[in-house]
Amino acid sequence: ISISGAKHSQGGHIAFPNSVHINMRRLNKPLFIDIEKKIIRIQSGATWEELQDYINPLGLSVKVMQSSGIFTIGGSLSVNCHGRDPRFGPVIETVLSFRLLTSNGLILSVSRDQHKELFQSVIGGYGLLGIILDVDISLMKNEVYGQLTTKISFDEYSNYILNFVWPTSNIGLHFGRLSIAPKSLLKDMYITDYVKGPLNNQQNEALLKEKYIKRNKMIFDLSRHSDLGKSLRWKLQLQSEQRIAKQNINGLLRNVAMRPPVRFLEYYSEKDTDILQEYFIPIESFPGFINAFRKLVVKSKINLLSVTTRFMRKNKESVLSYSHKDTIAIVIYVNQGLSSNAVEKSRVWTRKLIDIAFKNGGTYYLTYQEYPSKKQFKQHYPSAKKFNIIKHKIDPDNVFFSEFYSRYLK
Repeated sequence: ISISGAKHSQGGHIAFPNSVHINMRRLNKPLFIDIEKKIIRIQSGATWEELQDYINPLGLSVKVMQSSGIFTIGGSLSVNCHGRDPRFGPVIETVLSFRLLTSNGLILSVSRDQHKELFQSVIGGYGLLGIILDVDISLMKNEVYGQLTTKISFDEYSNYILNFVWPTSNIGLHFGRLSIAPKSLLKDMYITDYVKGPLNNQQNEALLKEKYIKRNKMIFDLSRHSDLGKSLRWKLQLQSEQRIAKQNINGLLRNVAMRPPVRFLEYYSEKDTDILQEYFIPIESFPGFINAFRKLVVKSKINLLSVTTRFMRKNKESVLSYSHKDTIAIVIYVNQGLSSNAVEKSRVWTRKLIDIAFKNGGTYYLTYQEYPSKKQFKQHYPSAKKFNIIKHKIDPDNVFFSEFYSRYLK
């Protein structure tokens, strides 16, 4: 059996040849909410957008989710996602309990008090231990923010995190974006903070649908196919972010800020595709990692489309944790060809980048293509041995299976 939600995991996590495939998307209803305690129980096939639509009129918001709401809640738990709020680590911090359908047909209530070992393994376990049916999640108030966007140099970013982001509880959301333009490649960057304060907007704004999809898709496509397009998009991105920040200076609700445009990124081609990767680098090692990454981009001719950053608080609760220390999460978006030669080229430079991350005390995220070697997987995730022991206990016949499991864990 293999399980899927929004089907965005790229490394064979939701598929195996001749498996029974379970699509969770129709299991998508809220079941219970306690507004006073800020707790919701919701089925795992619901997307974060569907959850936001339900809680926004109640003045509530999500603590941790991916930067986009198109993913399912069960899928997000299975990859132990993280978000842009620097006050929290991965999503496991916000999960109170969930119900798990096991391979022998039992339904278990799983929490930190009941079946603790399963709680720590299913979250971040890529659907290999059972089917998450519904989840109790801790929510928060739908805060009001002022948006601030500032241009800095990449080598100033570590100090900014240590001095302004890490120690404060005043920043509700934070991200950075590095330049992909050839002349300022991975040197210039801008940072956007959503800061709490005595702001005017106290209303529950409607969560509007994404606008200007065709326009944004056209601009992004230019950057996909030319250096000129990359330079143009970087210039327009910065101008757009600064203009939006001025518009939102007097108040923007958290739920609105957590609905960035994303559908313009949809791209279909028989010749090439866009892929994501993510690396978690200790704060002080960020400049060294970026310098080495820049050399690799130039030497390997990587078609870099986007590089964004967040601050990632440490959390070791998940067995397959990627957050053993405070880090800067670096998300890279790349266009690659689909020919066998192009795929092999991406595999080669990916393994080099994973080694660069390891040398800088960091690690890589498991949700993406099967480019890392088995040796690199064991090197970065030594707790996989413990995960396998738990897997054998709960699913001794390997009912729940995937290409990812077959390659790295079985």
